[in-house]
Amino acid sequence: KQQELDGIFKSSMERIKENHIIDTLILDDFKVQLFDHTAIAIYYSVTKGTKKGIPFDNNRMRWYDVWVKRNGEWKWVSSQGTLVNK
Repeated sequence: KQQELDGIFKSSMERIKENHIIDTLILDDFKVQLFDHTAIAIYYSVTKGTKKGIPFDNNRMRWYDVWVKRNGEWKWVSSQGTLVNK
């Protein structure tokens, strides 16, 4: 667990150091597949903002999120995103 938290913290800190600012985030084309106590969410995100002072627009990514139901509650356990517009 601590390694996962460290990874999230380091990623956030890297974005801050790079002056990575997301002005707009749009999520679309959501699909969810259920398998007993596991759910997989598949969707796209489109972002607009600046990185190191350079504007970017329409960065389209495909995402896969995995959720597991534990003790009656859905917990997010994994996520993977791939840039698909370049």
